[in-house]
Amino acid sequence: MSLLEVPGYELGMAAALAAVPAGIALGIRAARRERARPVPRPARAALRAALPPALAQLALFLGAAAWTARFTPCSPVAAAGLYWLTALPSALLAAALGTACGLAARSRRAAGLLAGAAAAGSLVEALAQGYYGPSAALSAHLLGWWPGPIYDEALFVDRRLLLFRLGTLGWTAALAGVAGLLARRPRRGPALLAAAGLCVALGARSAGGVEPSRPQVAAALGGAVDGPLCRVRFPREWEAARAARLLADCESTVAAIARTMAVAHPPRPTVFVYRSPAEKRRLVGARHTSFTKPWLAEIQVNDEPEPRPVLRHELVHAVASAFGPWPLRVPARDLVRVRAGLVEGLAGALEPARAGPPVHEWARALRDLGLQPPPAALLGGAAFLAVAPARAYAASASFVAWLLERRGPGPVKELYRTGDPARSLGEGLPELAAGWERFLDGVEVPPAVAAAAARRFRDPGLFGRACARETAAREEEARERAEATSPAAGRSPPSGSPPPSSGGRAPPAAPPAPAPPASRGR
Repeated sequence: MSLLEVPGYELGMAAALAAVPAGIALGIRAARRERARPVPRPARAALRAALPPALAQLALFLGAAAWTARFTPCSPVAAAGLYWLTALPSALLAAALGTACGLAARSRRAAGLLAGAAAAGSLVEALAQGYYGPSAALSAHLLGWWPGPIYDEALFVDRRLLLFRLGTLGWTAALAGVAGLLARRPRRGPALLAAAGLCVALGARSAGGVEPSRPQVAAALGGAVDGPLCRVRFPREWEAARAARLLADCESTVAAIARTMAVAHPPRPTVFVYRSPAEKRRLVGARHTSFTKPWLAEIQVNDEPEPRPVLRHELVHAVASAFGPWPLRVPARDLVRVRAGLVEGLAGALEPARAGPPVHEWARALRDLGLQPPPAALLGGAAFLAVAPARAYAASASFVAWLLERRGPGPVKELYRTGDPARSLGEGLPELAAGWERFLDGVEVPPAVAAAAARRFRDPGLFGRACARETAAREEEARERAEATSPAAGRSPPSGSPPPSSGGRAPPAAPPAPAPPASRGR
């Protein structure tokens, strides 16, 4: 079932993006009409422009809710708050922006160019925030918000979202006031409206309606220790010996990965370790999903028991940035379309100190279950993300490990740099996939691993599960209640959830038992 069938974040985001050009165009038209009146009323023009997109969003919500109630087991109102907070404020702001641009410009074309420049500026600001800042989340008042990694499946209306959208309404009021000033209305009212809207927008921002900066994140954690190969930021209440162990673990892992991949001068990662998933969600926009920004060599992880398998996975991403191409330091089509299968496959293949079944046993068991991803997912982007995470990670880790065993680090580094197997390895993906399949034919799977694989790989993932967001939210609420009664319950993710990793999910250190533990990361 598609996530767009249920009234929630995804449908709200689609409605927001559709409302932006419509609201701008209607605002420009309403402003042009208002200018021809003896007494222009810009606020009326903005409201008139916002009404059709708002009504369209209401019709979309009601239609999706009716479909959900009639044809699915999901609740039609479980994520109604997410829908409206995502969709409606963008529609209102777009209408106010179009009205202000229509009054500021001499022609409809000039007004459209002015509004388009404002929308482009909003997008550039959000992308710059994501590229240079520490957070996995993005937000743009006009274009909506991105909550972070798709593997953090539970989404909630939280304080940050409420403040962010309050800021959007503040900017809407400010633009309406500016439109009144442009229409040469009595200046006191529009000026007061613009000032009040600006105060609301800036106040919401300062109160937490924007992602924290890197210094703010570091200050919230409070602890810091640096070594020649790693920097670690950790909770200030940690004992010095605990921080020293973490730094030593980080540095030894970086050195081991660099030796394996023949990297003479590995990057010096900065690792942020959080007290709890809730703190990580509040500060960098990802609750259970750990993630790495390779171009910054920055890693964001939850605290976990030693030997910290998720951190080890994330460190591979940071070290691999030494031979990854600009601008993201990972293999990508057209600079930004990340080949997630290759990125996560390398991290899964190089995870040090792996316990439990080897990656090839997992992959053979996955194939025996008839759940092996298509070859395109092994090196691809969209194809990889469309597959259930545990399945995609197991297959890609085995495939890249096989390439390393067969070709060595040099050709694999070149593949990571180019993303083109024919150019880097002399064979296309179909030929490589066929060779890997023949290799898997000779891998024996113990019965305990087969049983564990049946449990590990049964989850179809976010895109294949009915009521995925609603179910994830309920599981998270149950988890939080369990943590409130038993602090130890918050130490590991729910049993049976597929393991995340950087940009996705990292295969966990799993014993050959029927129910391997899951770790969350990205």
